[in-house]
Amino acid sequence: MKDSLAPAAPVPCVGIIDHGIAFAHAKFRWLGRPAQTRVLAFWDQDPGAAGRVAPWSGVPEFGYGAQLSALDIDAAIARHPNDEAALYRELQYEPARKRHSHGTHVLDLAAGCPDPLKPPREEADPSDRGASQAPIVVVQMPHQPVKDTSGASHGVHVLDALHYIAARAPAGRPVVINLSDGAYGGPHDGQSMLECGIDDFLRRHAHVHLVLAAGNAHEARLHASCPDAGLAAGEACSFDWQILPEDGADSLLEVWLDDRYAAGEVSLQLTPPGRASAVQVVLGDSWMLEPGPGAVAAAVISRIDAPNRWLRSMFLVAVGPTVRSLRERAAPHGLWRVTVTNETVAARPVRVDAWVERGDSALGDRPLKRQSILCADALVPGAVRGERTLGSLSGSAEAIVAGARYRRGVAFSGPRPAAMTAQARYSSRGPGRAAPAASTGPDFLAPGDEAPNAPGLTAAGSLSHSACRLGGTSMAAPIVTRRIVNLLCGDAPPAGREALRQALARGLDSEVPPRS
Repeated sequence: MKDSLAPAAPVPCVGIIDHGIAFAHAKFRWLGRPAQTRVLAFWDQDPGAAGRVAPWSGVPEFGYGAQLSALDIDAAIARHPNDEAALYRELQYEPARKRHSHGTHVLDLAAGCPDPLKPPREEADPSDRGASQAPIVVVQMPHQPVKDTSGASHGVHVLDALHYIAARAPAGRPVVINLSDGAYGGPHDGQSMLECGIDDFLRRHAHVHLVLAAGNAHEARLHASCPDAGLAAGEACSFDWQILPEDGADSLLEVWLDDRYAAGEVSLQLTPPGRASAVQVVLGDSWMLEPGPGAVAAAVISRIDAPNRWLRSMFLVAVGPTVRSLRERAAPHGLWRVTVTNETVAARPVRVDAWVERGDSALGDRPLKRQSILCADALVPGAVRGERTLGSLSGSAEAIVAGARYRRGVAFSGPRPAAMTAQARYSSRGPGRAAPAASTGPDFLAPGDEAPNAPGLTAAGSLSHSACRLGGTSMAAPIVTRRIVNLLCGDAPPAGREALRQALARGLDSEVPPRS
């Protein structure tokens, strides 16, 4: 007789690209075989991992980092059956030695057994028969790029991770990969080098599905734009960029123009805090603020052809750390006035968009990083807005982008039920997707928090039987990932990417309703 818990189709492989992934966790082991991991392969991309001794081995096709096989992990579990902390110490794996970690929490929501969002049961839940029994391939992103919350260092590592997961997944099975990471810079039109690389990979691997987190920037004041009509010749728009004191990292502002312009056609004027005089940098030139010999406190670098987006021009404004311990070299904190002027372009208005890169602290960061924000000029209402705030990877046309809502929204009976079931206020919005994506923003919404007064979702901590609460679109994405895996295990799994999107859009359960 057929097992009622057996999936109708082969269980897809779940891929995870993240940081701080406790690969030996009990939630990632086979049902009924508690000493055997479901993690088929684990690749730590950190360059320092290459120096580790056996059981770690090199990754020949990429040439950096180190990997473990399922047999390696099972042997480590056998040596330390009741002490995962000792297991990670022996393997010299630092990211899982903290109480909680982003990647472990994400992977539990995507493929933990049992589903952390469902009530505890003594037996497996038939409705979750797929993801809880899925084989897993894990990629731990390098330590230093993770600490670089701007995401500028992620490009090659993300593409390598996609190829690694696809190569190590069981042959003949679909693969569903979750990436709950990203930055806020870039052209925001789906045409950055990494987004194009992701789309090319997915088109070449029709059996692979990628879920991305939309980002949490809708209310973060990280985007400003000129008036919708654009700047006519001689017109300018201004906004203030607030750099906080005691910031231990660089602050970065990317000012993008809507097209490729010639040298001198557009200029950026920058006024440091407390200075009456401003510096004007025309497109094609650069400038540096040097408070002392060999010290650079700020810089403006312009590019007629942006390195991350062919046929678009941009200015990069960089301000150094403002920590007082570096008094002679510290950058000024306060309001930096930014003014962009259409100097000579008469053929059509010039549209300007500016994005502040993420500058917040990752878990355990030292020194402290403090996020800079944008402030609108009082004479230009609406310059700082929450639209066009999708993450730097979320413009992909082929990936599925997940925004966040409140998990308890459907049951809410208060005076504003729509506010509970709609997209969470912090969840990033479009436009910014590449064609032919049908949606300009997130494709689907899934829970990112329990409720406005109960932020985050509870899932696995770093050690087995521990839990923590984390929230945001990073947690909505793996819920969509789990739903995709379960759909592909059904009696009539969707055939093709478009059919899968349609199945998700039908809202077959309360986890992933259509976008409102």
